[in-house]
Amino acid sequence: MSWLSLTQATTILDHDLQRGRKSLERAISKAWMVGAGGSPAPAIDANVPLRVQVTPSPGWRLVGRDWLDHPVLHWETSEIECLCAMWRPPGASQPATSSQSRARIEIWRDDIARLWGGPENSGGDLQPPGADSASGHSMEEEQQAGAMSTGDSDLGLDVAGDEILVTTTVQVPKSLKEIVKPEACALVVYDMQVGILSQLPHSAEVLAKVLDVLNIARQHGFRIFFLRHMSLPTKLAGVFQLRQAMAWQGVDKQEAISPWFLRGTPGFELAPELDVRADEAIFDKISMSAFEGTPLAMALRDCGVISFMICGIATEIGIDPTVRHGADLGLIPIVIEDACGPGDRSAAERSIENIRFMGDAFVTNVEELRNTLDSMPAN
Repeated sequence: MSWLSLTQATTILDHDLQRGRKSLERAISKAWMVGAGGSPAPAIDANVPLRVQVTPSPGWRLVGRDWLDHPVLHWETSEIECLCAMWRPPGASQPATSSQSRARIEIWRDDIARLWGGPENSGGDLQPPGADSASGHSMEEEQQAGAMSTGDSDLGLDVAGDEILVTTTVQVPKSLKEIVKPEACALVVYDMQVGILSQLPHSAEVLAKVLDVLNIARQHGFRIFFLRHMSLPTKLAGVFQLRQAMAWQGVDKQEAISPWFLRGTPGFELAPELDVRADEAIFDKISMSAFEGTPLAMALRDCGVISFMICGIATEIGIDPTVRHGADLGLIPIVIEDACGPGDRSAAERSIENIRFMGDAFVTNVEELRNTLDSMPAN
């Protein structure tokens, strides 16, 4: 058995579209919700109502069920209007605000046969009416069986004052449109510094693409974080920092090292074209991952962010390890490939190829990002 969209369920239920929709809508108003990804146990009581699965957008959770008792359905897209709140970790400083939204709704196929008797166009794989009702088990026993099959991780109740929040596991995003949402996604601009741009022959091209991304992100209200690479004074540099500097500068003596990105030097500063705003943050680092030794991970988590877009320089040096590290932190990276500048083109191509191979990240480009966001309704 499987979950069906509203259109699929209506088609199986009745050849008369309008009659089928009315019948299904009445059943949905009395339905039980099953957590996203769950599969209900076989109904052992004929009185068990229709079972539905309601899946909000990633990073959101369902609030109450008044909207299910009086369903407003969008049949073509298999969606229901509902009340949602952004997911926040326990103990978050601010409570999540509820808002009207839409979520995907699906119908458990087995219940159509059990409740309506399995019409002729069901393909013969639906069970006849009453097939599961002969055991004589009570509805309470069926509720317990349903809870055991769903599991606490799929469906739970959180009490917040007088409000009961019905929480289901979030939908796994399969497209850019499902994940690149300003309320749960941020932009990371990596190492767009004067001293780095000056080393690259294609710096003007990369800067133009990054500025395009910045304009898109600002227009749509994304949180934005800038990263800067910082060199330590030689006196403060330890074994690793000295060895890395020797490798990058091509010298064989530590006395020959000249720190490139000391705080306060012109090369350390971000390109002035970025025009960093008061509501945007700058974090400094001495590592290649934007997460190591910076407040970035904490800042994203505290805002309820579950994904981050990334652009800047250089793909194979800092963006690749940041994507890997972010994925290991449970965040979903979105690499804007044509707004990521290579230090070495062939090495950068290998990095992007490996990011695609790993499958942890979405890889997109500026034009696809713009088109995707422009196609989404304003929040």
